[in-house]
Amino acid sequence: MLPKSATPRFECPHCGAGYKLVQVEADSETIDRQITCRKCGAPLQGRQGNVVFKYFLVDQPGAQAR
Repeated sequence: MLPKSATPRFECPHCGAGYKLVQVEADSETIDRQITCRKCGAPLQGRQGNVVFKYFLVDQPGAQAR
C-alpha cells in the first residue's frame, strides 16, 4: 500500500480522463459498488483485497477551457 502522503495519478484506459487515486483500508461495513469513469462510463477497479479505491476527476481530455 502507498504511504498516506502519496496521491498517485490514474488515467482511464478507455478515454484518458485523469484522476487522483486515493486508497483507503476497508472495514467490515464497507459496501462494494460499481465504480465508473465520470467521462466515458467505463468500469474502474473499486477494490483490491481489503483496500478500496476512491477516484477524483482532475482532467477530462477534450474538455474546452472557459
